[in-house]
Amino acid sequence: MKFKPFLNKYTTAPIDEKKVAKVVKAYGWDIPEELQHFISACKRDIFVENDSFSADFKVLSLDEIIDAETDLGIDFRALKMIPVIDCYDNQFLVYQMDKRNWGLYSMDDDIIFDENESMEELLSLTRYFERVLAKAESGDVEAMVELGDCYSSGIGVRSNGSKSLTWYKKAAEIGNSEAMKNIAEAYRHGYGVKRDEAKAEVWYRMAANSGNKEAQATLEKWLSEKEKERTEWEQRQKKAAEGDVVSLNYLGRSYLGGYHLGEKDVEKGLECLLKAAELGYAPAMERLGEYYESASQDEMALAWYRKAAEQEIPTSVAEEEDPHRRLRNPIYSSIVDSIGRIGLFYWDGRGVEKDRDKAIEWFVQASNMGNRVILHEHAALLFWGNENVEKDVDKAIELFTISGNNGDISSMEWLAYWFKKGEQVPKDLEKAAYWEKRIEEWHNRKS
Repeated sequence: MKFKPFLNKYTTAPIDEKKVAKVVKAYGWDIPEELQHFISACKRDIFVENDSFSADFKVLSLDEIIDAETDLGIDFRALKMIPVIDCYDNQFLVYQMDKRNWGLYSMDDDIIFDENESMEELLSLTRYFERVLAKAESGDVEAMVELGDCYSSGIGVRSNGSKSLTWYKKAAEIGNSEAMKNIAEAYRHGYGVKRDEAKAEVWYRMAANSGNKEAQATLEKWLSEKEKERTEWEQRQKKAAEGDVVSLNYLGRSYLGGYHLGEKDVEKGLECLLKAAELGYAPAMERLGEYYESASQDEMALAWYRKAAEQEIPTSVAEEEDPHRRLRNPIYSSIVDSIGRIGLFYWDGRGVEKDRDKAIEWFVQASNMGNRVILHEHAALLFWGNENVEKDVDKAIELFTISGNNGDISSMEWLAYWFKKGEQVPKDLEKAAYWEKRIEEWHNRKS
């Protein structure tokens, strides 16, 4: 059967209540109308062909749909999906009952790797992939590049960087410069392969020498950027050796994250940050706190956050009236962020005995200094409550009020709404009007 007749038949078939009832009994769900039409057209398995008369996919028979769990060994009921089409390579078109849409399911990865409200669009992508695959396997070099793109971007198939690179390399061996450029990009950014800038440069040069204009331009720009980076790195190293805390912090963060030309060295990173911290630089202390927190060394992390929070705010920053400009200062920002993080440790009881009251004190301090998120988030936890946080509306309103007065627009909007509607709190039109005025002033400043 061809694709268009298949679509017409399976999307408009008169509903067969007996067939639908069998599927409902097998899966235990009420089935939406569009799926009822599809199931009603099912009788035996049908192969849907492309223009070369090779099968693009197979429509499952009614019995195969009903017995799919047993035949395929997949608990489709638990996954809330019904398989209807075999797209080959252990991939199935399924109907997702909870989302009420169509999805492409990979048995190998046990995931939905693409989904759409339109069955036709999903199958069109799958058919495109199958056609490109057939051409590539027959030796069509342009199709090899297209197939690499499909695997790279997940077009009609599960995204797979390794397979993408394999097909690019096959095309490159035949002399395709676009494939060479794509391989260079893969090595440069680590797509489907370990990041390797030396190999990336080799492939860029091959593509450029083969006449690829984009590769030529990219290579020239990239090499220029790398030279600037090397120069900046050398200057940073020189300044760091002289005790410049900003450079020490930069080097430390770069080594920890592997930002400098892909070079990652935790020992060097910690060494640089410790030197900057010893010289009183708050951003280095905060970064050390982040490092030890990520390593689940909570007491050490908390100690560094405390040190950062205790640092003196530069006079010029303290005198700055614009709160946004204050937060753009790295020292001030690190102090404020560290104060908020200390609150989180008390809230969760990490590295210190759990104390929600002390946590709130730290959150309020952070909010007063410009952190407009952390207090609002925890006020919301208290307002709604959950299995870990006891609901406390009065305390939440108190904290929302502080957050709103400190400029948090979300807090202002909630307070205006609640006081106006009288939801969760006594109706108070005077307070509602106050917050509506604050909201208007906020938007006027933004505009």
